[in-house]
Amino acid sequence: MRRVFGNIDFNSKEVIFSEDTLKHLEVIRINLNEEIEVISSSKAYLCKVISIRPIKVILQSLLPSLDRELPFESILLLPLLKKDNFELCLQKGTELGVTTFIPYISSRVIVRLNESEFEKKRDRYQKIIKEAVQQSNRTVIPTLLPLHKYNDALKIEGDYKYIAYEDEALKGSYIREVDFKNKKVVSLIGPEGGFSTEEVKKAVENKFILTSLGKRILRAETGVYSILSIINYIGEKDV
Repeated sequence: MRRVFGNIDFNSKEVIFSEDTLKHLEVIRINLNEEIEVISSSKAYLCKVISIRPIKVILQSLLPSLDRELPFESILLLPLLKKDNFELCLQKGTELGVTTFIPYISSRVIVRLNESEFEKKRDRYQKIIKEAVQQSNRTVIPTLLPLHKYNDALKIEGDYKYIAYEDEALKGSYIREVDFKNKKVVSLIGPEGGFSTEEVKKAVENKFILTSLGKRILRAETGVYSILSIINYIGEKDV
């Protein structure tokens, strides 16, 4: 069943959509009398299409609770990456349950934007995140924080904080199986150029745990998918 975001007027039972969502519904050629899921105020509702031109959708009922969110808070410290990789990480990170993205610039980041330039791209980034939420049937839209300097990003509070570092590959320093339920789990991935020795030291000073993602050297975006998948496996296996 298709899932989209909208605002429900509980008096008239009509669903109010943004212009982007209306265009999306037109593109996918939604059908008359089709039932769809509408996310409003982080809850899923069963709704029905009663008109195509113009598109009109009305509320039928609150859907049975099916929580697709992680049982813990997943925070990703994500460097600016070149080409489309940053946007791809926003998309896949959302699909993998990230609740907060903290974009940052460190000494070896190749892409250089200032905070103002980053904010000019925010609408596009938010659209990518929202579409990924709909695709993965989540009910919560992740928060995308403003662009941070590396040292400021490290100050994020967390119950478990991990930095993926290639020098740990042969030491067996893997993420241990612990109970993440209701905890705040922070993941830190480096840019294409990796971390400097000083940056790793700074992370450790801020209570990040050095961890390996395996013996192979991964691209930055692959490291994002890898660490999030490992954390999700540990955090969801006994749920």
